[in-house]
Amino acid sequence: MGYKYKAFISYRHKPLDMKVATRLHRAIERYKIPKDLRKDDVSKIGIVFRDQDELPISGSLSNNITEALDQSEFLIVICSPDTPQSEWVKREITYFTQTHDHDHVLSVLIDGSPEESFPEVLTRYYDSEKEQEIDVEPLAANIVADTDAKRWKLFAKEKLRIFASLLGCTFDELYKREQRYKRRRNLIIASAAAVIALTFIGVLLNRNAQIKKNYEESLRNQSIYLASESEKMIEEGDRLSAIALAIEALPSKEKDRPLVSKAQLALAKGVNAYAIDWNIRWADYYIADGALEHTEAIKDFKLNGSRDVLVSLTKKGEITGWDAVSFTKLWSMELETGEFERCGIAGMPDDDTVIVYSAYDVLFIDIRSGSIVFEQPVTQGEYTGINEAVLSADKTTLAVRELSTVYVLDTQSKNIDSTLRLGEAESFVILAISPDGSKIAVKYKDIYGLLWKGIRIIDIESGTVLNELSSFAVDELDSLNALFLSEDRLVLTYSEYVHSYTGVSEGMKVINFGQNTHYLDIIDLSSGRTVYEISNEYNSMSFNIGLECVEMPDGKKLIVDTYSDFLDLVDPESGRLLSHTEYPSAVVGIDVTKESDMVYSVHRDGAIGNVRAEDSDWVVFYPFVDEIQMVDFTMGDYWIVQHEGSSIIHYGFAKSDPTWSDISIYWPDDEKKALFSSKDRTFSEDSFALGNYDWDQFIYYDPQSETMEYRALPLKNDSGEYVSYYPISFDSKSMRLLILGYFT
Repeated sequence: MGYKYKAFISYRHKPLDMKVATRLHRAIERYKIPKDLRKDDVSKIGIVFRDQDELPISGSLSNNITEALDQSEFLIVICSPDTPQSEWVKREITYFTQTHDHDHVLSVLIDGSPEESFPEVLTRYYDSEKEQEIDVEPLAANIVADTDAKRWKLFAKEKLRIFASLLGCTFDELYKREQRYKRRRNLIIASAAAVIALTFIGVLLNRNAQIKKNYEESLRNQSIYLASESEKMIEEGDRLSAIALAIEALPSKEKDRPLVSKAQLALAKGVNAYAIDWNIRWADYYIADGALEHTEAIKDFKLNGSRDVLVSLTKKGEITGWDAVSFTKLWSMELETGEFERCGIAGMPDDDTVIVYSAYDVLFIDIRSGSIVFEQPVTQGEYTGINEAVLSADKTTLAVRELSTVYVLDTQSKNIDSTLRLGEAESFVILAISPDGSKIAVKYKDIYGLLWKGIRIIDIESGTVLNELSSFAVDELDSLNALFLSEDRLVLTYSEYVHSYTGVSEGMKVINFGQNTHYLDIIDLSSGRTVYEISNEYNSMSFNIGLECVEMPDGKKLIVDTYSDFLDLVDPESGRLLSHTEYPSAVVGIDVTKESDMVYSVHRDGAIGNVRAEDSDWVVFYPFVDEIQMVDFTMGDYWIVQHEGSSIIHYGFAKSDPTWSDISIYWPDDEKKALFSSKDRTFSEDSFALGNYDWDQFIYYDPQSETMEYRALPLKNDSGEYVSYYPISFDSKSMRLLILGYFT
């Protein structure tokens, strides 16, 4: 039968057991199967189920546990002297062996001896055919050690025993492959180290031209070899090693080697700097057609639902309303507070109002006139002030935080309905408000602490803490974020804190981010259980994070999780990772449209990307300025602010060329078609058109004038239907090009 999970990990919820289970879970899901051992060209072992909550001793296995056991091909038991005392582990083993062969039960011995650590149900089972109990010795990976360093060193080898069983091959097969891989890596490193020796020899023998030529040729061949190995590392998913090898293959002050194009290409692939040539042409669809100029750097901006009014806030506290169609200023005011770092735009509860907060007040402002509709004083303390304000997804509830106190406002009545006291000894940040406005999620840490400790779900009416989420796969949390999927479900993301350092090398600022693991958990708040967990290893290239739940045109919802240069799409119902995309740079904003099943993204380096769920292919092109810090967009309407920028730049679709006219709109068949002709511009008989014919983009070359011109036709007709164009003929009498358009 086909199984949903490759393995179910059963373990006692003790610190060491949990740590080993987490690491084994990640190792199995990330392991790349050697090509000659793959079946049906599948490169990964599969998905692992690891439940994160202890079952009470008096309880029975829950439905989702039994379903997961039924849908798992293997059971892996983490064994320590505490394991035989776990009723939960015993029940999971007993239930699994009722429907699976006993050789599909694997074990990992992490402490103690087999005699004291293996539950009896693991070493004995009843053979119904022989009508007697049979003693068995379960396949075990042994990582027992007196220190963590020794334990994880053993783990690096012993995990291959588990992998081999899951893949149906022998341990020796996998172990020898790993050894060959390590030898190849060591050979590469040795080759790179040999460059120093070659350089020294080359200097000594520089007098002999032929020897010098041979020496340079050897360096060239070595660079080509290193570049080839770099590309292999990319295929194997080891991007950091790929970059290091590519850099080693390039010339520098220390390495006087020739410049090899293959090494340049390897480095470009390693850092994701490559671009597809046809993507460049796509950039012509968008033009910067307006800008909203400010005298100071922009802190935030928001557009209303109709996208005809934009409200901006500078870092000096100036609020401005703009006509987003004509790019003209409607009004402007300055907040009456000197603490501008506390000011912000909470959002727009309706199409005509914006909520802005200063250090002490919440202001409801008419976006077209700039008049203050309502002013709600919030704080009373002389030395305190508003830290943040968060608007709920349905825009009916506003949560305003002042240190450890949260004031909850109804955006219709504009009254403070509830005041929550969170505690004086900790620092807090509001993460989300539930869809029904009854709960609020906050993350917390020690008041002078650096790292986040967990998340609390609080009942807004009573102030009661409903859930305390403090058990995670890592000890030191970073980038903790959360979002309500419903009143009873929460999705949270986090990464392990990585100790980075900054230095200077050869005049360049170098920041070492290192490798990290990103987690996404879906929590059932009614039980407090983690129902799904996804983890992905990545190289931390930036600190951008984002978490949204969007509705696609077919009505299905998707979790869009962005971190560093990655964008993940997750099914909130099944917890399945639908796509995992690494873009060339960090994601700044995302959007979906009614016309497409794609998720569009705008990136820090000025790119637009798009990807479909369950599709490994993605597209990226570069129509915008780089160093993007903020963006608000829907297709054809992009508002962009660069890092520390004082202008909000607008990009729209390229306008259609007015020298083209529709000369025929009737065709005898059922398809809607139109014929376009150049109206005021004629071309020579041997002119021809080039371009992306699926859209509205054409380049015409006139050999008489030796000029090349760009022409755009309407992207949509008056009814809003998209048009695809094809050049069909040249009219020699009128000297005009004819183009056929399909309304799709």
